[in-house]
Amino acid sequence: MKAQITRIVLIFILFASCSAPELEVSELETTFENKLVNSNNYYIFSSQILKSIAQRNSNESLPYSFRDVEAVKIIYKTTNYDGEELVSSGVLLIPQISGSLPLLSFQHGELFGQENAPSRSITGANDLTQAAIIASTGIAVMVTDYIGYGNSSLHWHPFEHKESLAQSSFDMLLASKEYLKEQRIKTTSKLFLSGYSEGGIATLGLQQLLEEKTSFKISKTILGNGAYSKLEWAKEILQNHQDSKQLRYFIRMLHSYNRIYPELNRPWDFYLNKSYTDLMPVIDRLVDLPDAEMNPSVLFTPEFIAGIVNESDQAFIAVLQENQSTNWQWQAPIHFFRGSEDALLSPINTLLASQTIENAGGKVDTTILIGEDHESVILPFTLNILKEINYNLF
Repeated sequence: MKAQITRIVLIFILFASCSAPELEVSELETTFENKLVNSNNYYIFSSQILKSIAQRNSNESLPYSFRDVEAVKIIYKTTNYDGEELVSSGVLLIPQISGSLPLLSFQHGELFGQENAPSRSITGANDLTQAAIIASTGIAVMVTDYIGYGNSSLHWHPFEHKESLAQSSFDMLLASKEYLKEQRIKTTSKLFLSGYSEGGIATLGLQQLLEEKTSFKISKTILGNGAYSKLEWAKEILQNHQDSKQLRYFIRMLHSYNRIYPELNRPWDFYLNKSYTDLMPVIDRLVDLPDAEMNPSVLFTPEFIAGIVNESDQAFIAVLQENQSTNWQWQAPIHFFRGSEDALLSPINTLLASQTIENAGGKVDTTILIGEDHESVILPFTLNILKEINYNLF
């Protein structure tokens, strides 16, 4: 499927440069400091190819008008997990249409290399193409690179770190609104949030930040499968004595937290048996665990397993809880989507997150996409984002 999509994109994508429409714009909704550093026109997505990709992956006729989409690289100021101020980047996707535009902040999934960052992507089956499909129907879509990619590529990416993911997404939103104001492009009051995989916890973190600390009103949050319930997910993984495809993602997250949090900062052999400690320095680039047992009882030390399962490792437990979905006064409704065959992130993540949100008074829906795994679900999820947004617009 990926190869087919890539061939379609390569055949139809048209590159061009053009100016943004000269329209009035509403005032920024916040009093936060300016974040926009620079911007430049990136390229144009062809409406024909975006429509072709969407239609080929839908079982029904799509009731949308697809338009060319201008991709603008946004360079903006943000803050790293350690408080360091830095310059990052992302892409703002603007449909070529007159009138006011609703906004979508689209948080992408896990990346393995710099070439896959949104601001370095052009063609193929990638997150930027999915976001462009959504933008093509008349929505301004913001896609941050995250810290560690694009203009901040000299920095290490803080994988699955909710606070910094949310902050970089928020600052991209502010910078994009500054750009839209400069270009006199109208926006409506509608703001949607969406994310999948690593982008899932980034999106929940962004929703929490917006609802607790700003005047932004979120129309709806649409989420794909993500690591939302990290503590119970960790227990499930570590108590399973069978091979699991989830281990590679889990170890990358473990490596990230061990580096970010001073109260951890433990030697690798605290977590992994010595035969496998060489995985840690390269885990950010691994798609799979090559030549290694994928059984947690073989990979991890008994001390680490016991500390999580029995909740005696209070430092690590606290970090997991800090980086999952937490209780706050949920305001915007949330709709979770999950592929029934997803072997990378257990269903427990979505199940417990939805229960947590519902118990805290939030409005939650959950849809299982039958037959879809962690990769194949991306396009069906994209089409469901379109449905959710259009349902809330009209």
